[in-house]
Amino acid sequence: MIDYHVNYANHKKFSEKKTTPSPIRIFSNIDFEVVILPESEGYKYCPLCRRWTSKCNKHCVFCGQCTAKSGARYQHCNACDKCVKVTWIHCQMCAKCHLKNSTICSLSKSKNTSALKKKNR
Repeated sequence: MIDYHVNYANHKKFSEKKTTPSPIRIFSNIDFEVVILPESEGYKYCPLCRRWTSKCNKHCVFCGQCTAKSGARYQHCNACDKCVKVTWIHCQMCAKCHLKNSTICSLSKSKNTSALKKKNR
């Protein structure tokens, strides 16, 4: 899969005024080394992944790949064993990474509580 970023013309939501371009994922059976993306448009070649990627994309030694899709920064979570956005934290309650103060844990907690109540009836 190749990550290519585009800016849209004549579109209210996805215009060139947008701070980050939209990632487009290209799936193909061709060798990704053959598809050369322009360095002048913010791409670099990762010799470890053997493909072109965004210049701001960092290769993760734990995952063995360049993990960012949108050009945003990612970090490896050892507990989840995958790369996640730097704005995410690992939650001990739900054993997943998500935004700090996310409602995921409260939803998970309420589901577990209601399941316990049903079990104890």
